[in-house]
Amino acid sequence: MTDTAIQSQIATIKNATKKALLSKESAIKFLSDAGILKSKKTDKKRGK
Repeated sequence: MTDTAIQSQIATIKNATKKALLSKESAIKFLSDAGILKSKKTDKKRGK
């Protein structure tokens, strides 16, 4: 991978992070979409 490609990916990640941190709801959606955070609705369906 070239330095240019790496820098482009880093910039993309930074922009996505900025957007995700605009509000609590957007942060939760971002983490849920990424599979990092499981929503309470999902946990209830699984009996937790």
